[in-house]
Amino acid sequence: MVYTLPEARRFGLASLLSVRLTTEMFKMQERVFGYTALNNQKSMGLAAKMGFHETGLYDWIVFEPNDISVKEDPQHPQILKSSI
Repeated sequence: MVYTLPEARRFGLASLLSVRLTTEMFKMQERVFGYTALNNQKSMGLAAKMGFHETGLYDWIVFEPNDISVKEDPQHPQILKSSI
């Protein structure tokens, strides 16, 4: 699936990009799949609208070392970059 900035939402960009990406993946005979958080109803709705269906659930397990540094990306402050 795709991510759109909040100010770019409600213009159909996620649908347009998702269709384009899916089409290109099919042309390359690649498997097409997506994932989203269970509480992200808008993303799940977009996936359903495109014909995707839920096939399973999985969990993320993240281990972080004690000396990790986290910094903010000035272009995308909502995304934290981390380095060891």
